[in-house]
Amino acid sequence: MPFVSKPPSQEQGWPKRGLATEILDHIAKYLSRDDMKALRLTSWELENHFSARLLHTVVVPFNTEIYGMIHEANSVVGHAIDVFKGFGPHIERFGMAFEIDPDSLMHPPEKHTVNRCKSYWGEYDWPVSEYKRFDAVAGLESAADETPKMKTAFSYFTKVKELALSIDSSLGWLNGPDVSLRSRINRQPPSVFGQSHLISDRKTQAQQQLWKYLQFCEMDKGSKGVLFTCLDDPDSPVLGLSVIPNRLSAAQLEWLLETEWAQRAFLMTYMVAVVDNPMAFQHVHTLNIARLSSRYLPLIDREDFWSALPQLHTVTLMVIADWRTVTKDAAGYVSTHSVNPRQAADAFHSLLTETIAEITSIKDLRIGWASGGEHAEGLHGRNQHVLPCPLIVNNAWFSRERSTPEHQRYLDALMPEFPHVENLTLINCWMTPYSVLSMVAKHRTASLKKLTFDSVSLTTAPLPEGNRHPVIPPLNPNPPYLGPFRDGSWPTILDVISPGKTLDDFNTPSSADRAILDSSNLEAISLISCGYTRVILEPWDQSALNFTPRPGSLGSASDEQYFEKKRSALSMYMMQPDRHVGAVTGARHPLFASIVPNIPRDEHIALEVAWEAEMGWADREKSFAATFDGCLPGGTGRFSAEINRKDRERIGQEGEDENPFVRVTIPLVPEREPSFSSSSEDDSRDEHDDEDERDDEDEHDQANGEVPENERGRFGHGQGEFLPPALFPHLY
Repeated sequence: MPFVSKPPSQEQGWPKRGLATEILDHIAKYLSRDDMKALRLTSWELENHFSARLLHTVVVPFNTEIYGMIHEANSVVGHAIDVFKGFGPHIERFGMAFEIDPDSLMHPPEKHTVNRCKSYWGEYDWPVSEYKRFDAVAGLESAADETPKMKTAFSYFTKVKELALSIDSSLGWLNGPDVSLRSRINRQPPSVFGQSHLISDRKTQAQQQLWKYLQFCEMDKGSKGVLFTCLDDPDSPVLGLSVIPNRLSAAQLEWLLETEWAQRAFLMTYMVAVVDNPMAFQHVHTLNIARLSSRYLPLIDREDFWSALPQLHTVTLMVIADWRTVTKDAAGYVSTHSVNPRQAADAFHSLLTETIAEITSIKDLRIGWASGGEHAEGLHGRNQHVLPCPLIVNNAWFSRERSTPEHQRYLDALMPEFPHVENLTLINCWMTPYSVLSMVAKHRTASLKKLTFDSVSLTTAPLPEGNRHPVIPPLNPNPPYLGPFRDGSWPTILDVISPGKTLDDFNTPSSADRAILDSSNLEAISLISCGYTRVILEPWDQSALNFTPRPGSLGSASDEQYFEKKRSALSMYMMQPDRHVGAVTGARHPLFASIVPNIPRDEHIALEVAWEAEMGWADREKSFAATFDGCLPGGTGRFSAEINRKDRERIGQEGEDENPFVRVTIPLVPEREPSFSSSSEDDSRDEHDDEDERDDEDEHDQANGEVPENERGRFGHGQGEFLPPALFPHLY
């Protein structure tokens, strides 16, 4: 009897609508984007749910892939429009990125700049009469000029609530060969919306596994393998590289120039498409400009663009300062010239003060620089090239005039005000001590409720008028961690601007005016990886920030020697910031600053006790990455803290006798210098003797601005906790 199959019953297989939407959303939190793509193929129910979730956030790269799609047959072009028509109503977060691929810059396509001519005496090559374009980039510019197509695509959006944009012209700082092996393996594209998934995608996981495997093999000295090398001359590895930042080839310069043309066309078309689709973007409340070259800042300074987003509440603006410009003369010759980063700061300041500050709907504003600082990469990039806060770009902030009352009143008038912003975040910049005080005072009666300093560094305070050195205060009978502290230091600044606890709550010298603080609308201050920086400015005495790492803090002697040789070898190929001359002081690159990876011990204690600050970075892997760039572990000499008004209110409710924070000051007055190392009461006498023997060394280190040995663990280095891997010298 032949077998007859029976149709499956309705009860078999996946239970229809058996899982609630909330459970599926919770499951999706622990899945990568690749896993969700695979899971949607298992059933129609999961396909419907995860497809909508995948379309929740969409980032479209405007690159050669789009060029290839647009210049196919007409059916493909129509299909591209159908993609927006079919999926546009499901998109809630839409971003576009137009960035130069490093591989494209490394190997630009060939360009035929000569024509083959024939004559009666033979064939010969003759230069073309007009400038020859790269076909790929010319196609991108043509696609960017298609304003009607972009307007049509945007018209299908109905639920978009967040917009994002990332445009990098690669005319800023270029790392070139200054990239560690770890960075090459773990290279990731720039984030547009931030990390939207808790779980990394498969490519990132594979990169992390490869890096861990290399570390394991390096630790296993007995492991065997095959060393693959190229046939190039090993004595000149840098000269064989395709991208040398200060010696770009003619083809690379032309590629950058033509890409800039295409990016300008794209940005202008993007602005027009947003303006001409008011119904599609009427619900947008967040605009995240993750990366934008400073040369494009004037293009987004359009009143009609900002008016097209009436519900805009949150704005993030991260700018990449340009280091060079590429131009073409009448003969078609392309050349490059250095650009003063001051131009980027001026354009940034103009956009903030003249346009964004006037928009009443913006309540959350995040501004800063997307290049340089402690999160940059490379021996010549990390902890370098920090630019000032875009709010203090006027010449008066960097002039030779001293801190006279008249000059301070003039600076107060120059400080911009954001009367409608409630949450202000400053990212990756440096500020003078008085600029912080002036900014907080300017917004005392405004709408500002929370101020966040994210990777913000303080400089020293200017000298008094007449180039006189500050008057040396009398000898302080109290321990140094009870104050008074250096003028312009973080404890003195936080003591004045803190809406919560102040130094006065700990019976230490305080400059806080409680009446002014209580009348301020500021409720909270958040500090994320803040510290100090040195600026190349003649008027300032920055000897208080002198710091030399202890020998061995960067690893073994061979590690330090390796980094020094590598830094010296790469210096002749990197972009030189000393070509930028300051118009005010005449000093070289006056706006650039370098991070000082150190906080004096007395300030360290005060920050921990008064504001419960935490030193270093919580992300160990991210902190460890800095050691491969020849630096101390990331977060060294940096602190994070949360200051809230409710902490002050709690002290007032408990009363002075019941104040638990006052009692903290009792163990901070020991007969000997305090140690952060935890020890029990039954420690051996030999351990105490060893600590006493190290006191003299610690006092010498403290005088030189170094971290004593018994405190290095809390600063993010020492005790073998964050030291560079001496076991991995070849992985650098």
